[in-house]
Amino acid sequence: MTHYLIVLGTRPEIIKLAPVVSELRKRRSSSVKVLFTGQHPDLGTHFLREFDIEPDVILEPGSAQGPRLPHILTLTISEITRILSSDKPDAIIVQGDTISALSGAIAGFLNRTPVMHVEAGLRTSDVNNPFPEEWNRRLIDQSSSLFFAPTPSAKTALEREGHDANLVSVTGNTGIDAVRFVLESEFGQEEPPLDIGGELGDYILLTLHRGELWDKTESVQEALLPVIEAFRDYRFIAIDHPNGYLRRSFRGINAPNLTVIPPQPFRDFISLLAKCALIISDSGGIQEEATYLCVPLLILRENTERSEALVSPNSRIRWLTDDLIDTVRELVGSNRQEGIRTRFAFGDGYAALQIVDILDSYL
Repeated sequence: MTHYLIVLGTRPEIIKLAPVVSELRKRRSSSVKVLFTGQHPDLGTHFLREFDIEPDVILEPGSAQGPRLPHILTLTISEITRILSSDKPDAIIVQGDTISALSGAIAGFLNRTPVMHVEAGLRTSDVNNPFPEEWNRRLIDQSSSLFFAPTPSAKTALEREGHDANLVSVTGNTGIDAVRFVLESEFGQEEPPLDIGGELGDYILLTLHRGELWDKTESVQEALLPVIEAFRDYRFIAIDHPNGYLRRSFRGINAPNLTVIPPQPFRDFISLLAKCALIISDSGGIQEEATYLCVPLLILRENTERSEALVSPNSRIRWLTDDLIDTVRELVGSNRQEGIRTRFAFGDGYAALQIVDILDSYL
């Protein structure tokens, strides 16, 4: 039997590793121990319940004095090292580019335990943007033994860096597996669960959270408030992040068609996303989800490691200094059906099955 330690600590990791955990637990040939780092302490706990994941180990780094991310990194490396010494798992599985994933990769590498990286190979070519995710993902891949690239371009990036092509598999993104599960469930066919009123499609979703925006609150307001005012026929629903960025950014702003709501359960969010007129976001995961759902997407970033999203005719990337009003007008008037031909750019929703099949043959 193959023993796996799965390290996760944030909402995106839970969403994207839940299909892998589920598939591994179906196999009699494997056993799974889940370590939750507590990087997203409260929201992470809700998402663990939503995806029916009960962690075997739960860390509580939230009471740390000083910067949280360095504390999470050192605490988690230490705890994983203890588990590796006592349990001797055959491999560690990490996902994405978070500090939690980096801690798992470093601990595995230093203790000579193979690291399996889900969503490997994403690159912007700028180590400081996004920060610290680009730095994290490069270090994770340097520490990994097996790579599950979500797209062919991610595989190419890994090969360009010198990784053995035989160890890199293009599987699609497991986040699409999670969306497919929601769409195929009864809940996914219901109306948006929030009492937002009006007709479907008359609202624009907004999510922002990345570190490069934290010192640009005034610029964010200057860029977005004219858009909110120009499109008064649409309600703007801003879904806050656990870091509270949007609520802080729009504090004191009086726009009658703007509502800031707390972070949503995954199923509720997907239901809202599937029926919105447009989403404006700096999220990587939302680029994948919107593409799969054929939802018009405005990526509010200087660059993206998910260039596949821009293949969709209904996606654009803009920055705070660009003219957003014309771009929003173009996107809300676009034909969503045109996105169908590119909706599988990030996978068909069966990535976890491929990943576990590869793990079975590798270990």
